[in-house]
Amino acid sequence: MKITIETFDEAKRSIIINPQKGATKMNHKKETGAPIFFDIILDASGSMEKYFDILVQCVNSILIPALVNVSERQKNALRLGCLLFSKELIPAWIGFKTLEELGSRPLRREMFNKPGLGGSTTLYGAMKSAIIWTAASIEHMRETGRGEVPKGKIIVLTDGANNNPPENGTSVNDSFNGLDEKAKRAFSNKGKNQKVIGYFNTDNGLNKEQFETMAKVTGFEAKGFYDIAKGKTLEEKQKAFRHHFEMFSRAATDM
Repeated sequence: MKITIETFDEAKRSIIINPQKGATKMNHKKETGAPIFFDIILDASGSMEKYFDILVQCVNSILIPALVNVSERQKNALRLGCLLFSKELIPAWIGFKTLEELGSRPLRREMFNKPGLGGSTTLYGAMKSAIIWTAASIEHMRETGRGEVPKGKIIVLTDGANNNPPENGTSVNDSFNGLDEKAKRAFSNKGKNQKVIGYFNTDNGLNKEQFETMAKVTGFEAKGFYDIAKGKTLEEKQKAFRHHFEMFSRAATDM
């Protein structure tokens, strides 16, 4: 299944028709704190292919435990979404799930073999889709729950520049500005921007200044420019990727 970029209102209607596209309902006997929605957006383009195996390992062994720690520290329920992007936008699973549903290692290597991945980079489309679908899922849970006010965080990892429509980075920020005020507030916690992006320079793509400009234009906060491309063998690059992924995870999961 691939997803298309919709408006906030269209996404809300789609979730009403098919609740599976939203979030798993609260279990009020087990989950007492309002949920935190984490949407992990991962670059699955061709330039990342050499790092797919290590990326899967890092997400499962580093990022997921960090998100669990945030949830437990703040006494909040956890809802997790994951979107893989290349030419197409492919959800790793449908909607926002609990870790109990997903298991201890929710991301699997075979997810990166789906048609539409391993090619070009629809980065801005993935960022827009993440904003719209996360916000719509949060709003649906807010409206159908018992008054819990969910929080949202979008975490983007990429190694390339956008080279597919939409071509203008400001369209990403425009999609956020098009949300209603309640939905916007879900992505701000104590004044912190909860839309973050990290850049792993695997093949001499953007430089740091270009990355920071791109982050600013899209309305995301730059959470690290990690240069792993220069003067290393593939094995050394993969080790460097893991090292910098740990740094990124600490920065990206700060609530």
